[in-house]
Amino acid sequence: MKRYSYFIGKSRRWWPVGLVVLIMMLVPAMMGITSSKILAQSGGTLTDGSSIAGNLTDQTRVILYNFSGEPGQLVNIQVIGTTPGMAPTISLLSPAQQQIANSNSDPFNTVGAAARLSFQLADSGTYSVLVGGTNGGYLLRFSLHPAGQSTALTLNTAVTAIFTTDAGPQTFNFSVNPGDSATLALISSNPDFVFSTQVYDGTGQLIAILSGPALKTQALVLCEATGTYQVVVGASNPAIQGNISITVSNAANGACVPAPANASPQVSSPGTNVGSAVPPANVCAATLKTNGVINLRRGPSVFHAIVGQFEPGTYMIVSGHSVDGKWYVSTDGTRQSWMQGSLVNLNGPCNNLQMVQAPPAPYTRTPLPTATPIIITATPVVITATPIILTAIPVSPTPAIVTAIAPSATP
Repeated sequence: MKRYSYFIGKSRRWWPVGLVVLIMMLVPAMMGITSSKILAQSGGTLTDGSSIAGNLTDQTRVILYNFSGEPGQLVNIQVIGTTPGMAPTISLLSPAQQQIANSNSDPFNTVGAAARLSFQLADSGTYSVLVGGTNGGYLLRFSLHPAGQSTALTLNTAVTAIFTTDAGPQTFNFSVNPGDSATLALISSNPDFVFSTQVYDGTGQLIAILSGPALKTQALVLCEATGTYQVVVGASNPAIQGNISITVSNAANGACVPAPANASPQVSSPGTNVGSAVPPANVCAATLKTNGVINLRRGPSVFHAIVGQFEPGTYMIVSGHSVDGKWYVSTDGTRQSWMQGSLVNLNGPCNNLQMVQAPPAPYTRTPLPTATPIIITATPVVITATPIILTAIPVSPTPAIVTAIAPSATP
């Protein structure tokens, strides 16, 4: 049977019919496009550490990249919109050209529109990455962590990661018994050594990003953890050397423990000041700043579902904070109740709160395109009046000449 292929875009490359059909099916679903004419363009091959700028237009609705993958590798793709109003999307296709993951948001990016996708590869072959979204410029960042080069971490035993000049990232793994809670802590020995840490769960989903040394110790609390976690640590500046101590231990007291019985909501009587309920002195607790009720949410954003209300005259035990430090969480077993930090006061020993794993938002808000003002400049019209000069010509009267005629004599 003859194999057919199509020529797409400006790359002068022939693409299999199946891939072309898949692109035409995926792009409308990713971007809400209803037009029957879908144009794709090849963006080239991705390798670990790739950082590529691209642009989507009406003529190029999706850009396709490819990379070679092996089983067990962790792929992390981030696309950031660099043009106001540009909302990117990512779709990952298997070597069989089947969609295996997609994303249109980035829970770890708090500035601008972005999309992030992380996945643990299961097959060998050439994978495809489709970048779509609204028109505008974007920046694609790609990393591919190798499989089988991971150091196992033992509970309560510190491991030192040594980073020499131009050293690549190092991968570690640890397992937690089902239902147990654990704390992952990283301590930098060099105040000038800036590192970045990515934590993945057993499915390859990125669950946390830790970096230093803004805080010398970075920690992540895993409540009700399950399976095997992978930790990828790298130097932000390869030219600077440094060491990092990595430890996995049991979660600190109060981090994942349900609130005590005396922390149940208390009804405030008339005239009682907000936060009059007295929390225990040995735990970090939150009270409201205002007399109004605030919503408690499933995660650290207004896009997460509401799980309850925080009422005046009550307090809640605080277990940790969000990645950006703007939200606090109270943990009751497997249930997390997140409160907005600007609406509460903290009481008690709250200086060493740790970052707590939070579920990603179900969706994010796409900013509306920035309206370009239309400036109308009035051009003044100058009318020059041409003076009319009237010249008076004097008229000299001519005197009348009267000739006297002598009368004729009548004989």
